[in-house]
Amino acid sequence: MKALFKSPARFLIAVFILQLIFSYAGIAWVYKTAFLFGEVTHEDGEQTFLGSMLNLSHFLREVPIAILMCLGSVGGFLFLGTKNREPVFRKPGVGKIRILWIVTATVPILAIFLCTIENGPLSVWYELAQYKTRGDTLVYGSHWYNHLLHSLFIPFECLVICSFFRIVREEVRGDCPSAGSRYLFAWLVLFFCLSAVLGFRIVWAMDPLYLAHQLREIGTHGTLSVPLILGLCFYLESKSSAGNSTESKPSQKSFIPILLLSLLITLIIPLYIVLALRNVEILELAQKEAGYLELFFSHNFEHLIDYVFMGLLGSALYLTAIK
Repeated sequence: MKALFKSPARFLIAVFILQLIFSYAGIAWVYKTAFLFGEVTHEDGEQTFLGSMLNLSHFLREVPIAILMCLGSVGGFLFLGTKNREPVFRKPGVGKIRILWIVTATVPILAIFLCTIENGPLSVWYELAQYKTRGDTLVYGSHWYNHLLHSLFIPFECLVICSFFRIVREEVRGDCPSAGSRYLFAWLVLFFCLSAVLGFRIVWAMDPLYLAHQLREIGTHGTLSVPLILGLCFYLESKSSAGNSTESKPSQKSFIPILLLSLLITLIIPLYIVLALRNVEILELAQKEAGYLELFFSHNFEHLIDYVFMGLLGSALYLTAIK
């Protein structure tokens, strides 16, 4: 078992890549063509496969959620500690980290600039303020509530994955639990701020349309975004170190309660959604006639720019914590 998971970075990045390959093959099978870029694959029945991947407007509305996911993911990773590997450590210089932050910030700034030119500043405001969910329908905060439960799910999934790898690999040393706590606290504050500012409505956590979308978000980000962010964290951990911290080192046994509690929560959230939708014809809620796999596989590619942004942001957050 330990040998199988010797390199969490390779394993998790492989999960990310294989999921995209499998999703592409699934869509290609549905549409009976290997060249999907011109095919109308989006659920709205209008956007092509290529258009949905490069949709900057969609990316803008995802930026707050992407930041939230990175804080929760990297926070969960660091909360369980970053292990030291050698007596002498290689760390990236402050200048390189600053460059990484500049590149990371350039992605949404460039998206805002291009969308402003193409659609005007009002459209950019609608995206960032989470007005848009489906088509041209404008409901303030509605997009955020497509991600409410999914955003709660992500940090606990990360704790499950990281606890599992720490236990299986018999890693007992940790260096950055306080940095992880700060990121998790920031995640919690941002989560409640978004809910408060965007107008919390409990009915949105019960509406079948929102619940069905959140289930798909959990599937997409749980199998793509989280493996990507954690895979990069594990990779950076293997190339650097948090240094000789004086903080207390968590024992291997301390990982087990975290693993069990986090696993319970990661099971409860999707189980609640599934039970709430048990009498609902989910496919009738879709914007076009399509099967479950087609809707899921095509959705995985709608977040392509998000993956780039989250990979950069997750790496920047990790390196900033250990510098």
